Amino acid sequence: MGAVAAEANVATSTVSRFLAGNLRVAPETESRIREAIDRLGYRHMVARDPLGVGERHEPRLVIIVVSDLGNAYYAAFAEHSARGLEAAGYSPVTLSIVANAIDPLAGVRALLGAGVIGAISIGGAQTSELRDLLELRGVPLITVEEEPQARASAGVDLDNYSGARQVITYLTRLGHSEIAFISGPRDLAPVAARRRGYEDGLRAAGIEIAHQFDLEGECSEDFGFAALTQLLSFEGERPTAVFVAADEIAVGVLNAASQIQLSVPGELSVVGFDDIPAASHVTPRLTTVHTPLAKLAEAATSSLLSALAAGRAEGGPVVVPVTLVVRESTAALT
Repeated sequence: MGAVAAEANVATSTVSRFLAGNLRVAPETESRIREAIDRLGYRHMVARDPLGVGERHEPRLVIIVVSDLGNAYYAAFAEHSARGLEAAGYSPVTLSIVANAIDPLAGVRALLGAGVIGAISIGGAQTSELRDLLELRGVPLITVEEEPQARASAGVDLDNYSGARQVITYLTRLGHSEIAFISGPRDLAPVAARRRGYEDGLRAAGIEIAHQFDLEGECSEDFGFAALTQLLSFEGERPTAVFVAADEIAVGVLNAASQIQLSVPGELSVVGFDDIPAASHVTPRLTTVHTPLAKLAEAATSSLLSALAAGRAEGGPVVVPVTLVVRESTAALT
């Protein structure tokens, strides 16, 4: 709303009261405000007709922005969020942002023209650009698992750090001290938090971090499959356990172990993170950190509904706890 006021060369309170139907302004001023709204593409959630004829309700359209719908984790989150928004009477639309596209936010811009009033984003793709675009249009944004120091809006986080600490505490109690770490891109906030938990967990157990195998790559089964080869060729003492910071990667590790007949957990214990459906279907079933996606989506949806009611996103991030689920892919060191 401040951007509209600046564009029209009037006070922010003037724009706010005008849109709420509480202020009559000179025709010239009204013209400037309306022209500024059109130029900036601003949409107000519920505006009263300045002439007092009645209320004008904008579309209740909300977007859910994910970095990759091909990722089972993001797709499940989007589905849970969409259900919650529909139950609250909104019309959700899910968009997948391809970071290397010529215009990653083209779809967002197109929907803004249709009257988007709120947004949820997860995955970190183009977050700063998305935030700037939505802020210009007066659209509240709830970010999910964005780096806290980069967040300029309300958000929701998983307790990724605690989850990683639980993993390392569990593995060290099983007697493991050579614990590898394999992850997706470290510039993603959840991955960075999981790595911090891994390192602090090792320090707490008195284990030298520099001696551990550490590998970063794509969040995919293919990367996990290739990563096991690198893990086994590691110069030095071979790890007896591996903490894989995403289940999709961990599934690839287990598939590779099966192909080369490496016993899991007999020769290598494997722990994942996220508890995607495949985690309980692979052989052996994967020990992993359960992330309650339904609760994460519910928290994001609730935060957005509060922001829509208040007219802006505010308040600190909501942190959703996670728990370690022990299955057959881990065992005590013998």
